[in-house]
Amino acid sequence: MENQKTKRKFNIIDIIFIVVIVVALVAVGIKFFGDSQTARSSNEYIVTFHTDDAPTDAITPVKVGDTVIDETGNIVLGKVENVTVGESRVYTTNSEGQMLTSVKEGYSSADITVRITATGTSNYITVGGTKYSINHGMTTRVGMTKLYLRIIDIQPAE
Repeated sequence: MENQKTKRKFNIIDIIFIVVIVVALVAVGIKFFGDSQTARSSNEYIVTFHTDDAPTDAITPVKVGDTVIDETGNIVLGKVENVTVGESRVYTTNSEGQMLTSVKEGYSSADITVRITATGTSNYITVGGTKYSINHGMTTRVGMTKLYLRIIDIQPAE
């Protein structure tokens, strides 16, 4: 008997299998190595955080140069550039349903300006895989102080 080798021919199933493997490899590469376009578009932003009413004793230790960390994802956002402390604002309604603001003793409001390196779009900035936009609220650590802050302004740094 003669040993006869059979030649394997490619069929449509083989082509589909190869395409699926190539697509999977590309997806894994993007996941682990990132999109080079995103890395190039990192810029600095000036982000203003605000709190209406936090204990004055908690705001007093916040100073320029403190590190700001989003506690939700343990993401280092940046360094404090400016702190403006004012009177607290507490919102209530009266018997006619009108919104009123009042001051709460022992509490203060604060605007904390932070310089952040992030990738940005016209709608949000991204730091550490988390998207931040105006009115985004979060629990933060600012230096040794834990505060609930919300973003009130995002501007590209000059």
